[in-house]
Amino acid sequence: MKNKVFAFKDAVAFENDLNLFSTWCKEHGSPTVCFQIHSAVLDSYKLKPVWNILEHVFPQAPWFGSSTGGNIADCEMATDISVSAIIFEKPTTKIQISQYDFSKASIRNIASEIVKAANRNSWVKAIEIYHCISPFSTTHLCEELDALAPDIQVFGGIVGSPDITSSDSCIFSSVGGYTNTGLLVVFYGGDEFFVESRKISGWKPIGRNFQVTHAQ
Repeated sequence: MKNKVFAFKDAVAFENDLNLFSTWCKEHGSPTVCFQIHSAVLDSYKLKPVWNILEHVFPQAPWFGSSTGGNIADCEMATDISVSAIIFEKPTTKIQISQYDFSKASIRNIASEIVKAANRNSWVKAIEIYHCISPFSTTHLCEELDALAPDIQVFGGIVGSPDITSSDSCIFSSVGGYTNTGLLVVFYGGDEFFVESRKISGWKPIGRNFQVTHAQ
């Protein structure tokens, strides 16, 4: 798997970069590609040009994304919107995106649908979750996902925004559009796809001392 990052500065430059990338893909056997959008901008109007260009240059490629607290590209702070092209080199690799809205289904029902989707597709080996900030606990989601086959890796978390004191957040995808009250799920798998996830809990050292509430 490879990852190529595009910093979205303006529509013209982004489309030119995507056209060059499209040429590269054709020269390398047209691998399976999907796009992930990282946005410190929560305005759907400002995000729409990104979606339109992706669908114009790569009409068959799925895309998904979420709000972020900021973006990094090439080890440096990037523009407010960046796009990662995820390139799967094995032709057997599969990806499927599902999107749910909290206003239309309970979190337990959503979790049940995720489990059913994984059971219907024996190729699924990993499930990535992006969860908008909500007024309810994620405990019910985690409890219901325990019904998944133990060899399916689950990872992801809550999406945020540049204002860490705000509850504003959003997700968006080629299958569900834009919402600030929902859950985004990406299923990965295939015969030649292998993944390992690790649980990280609590604050970890990141190179400098700092205080979080009462913890050093």
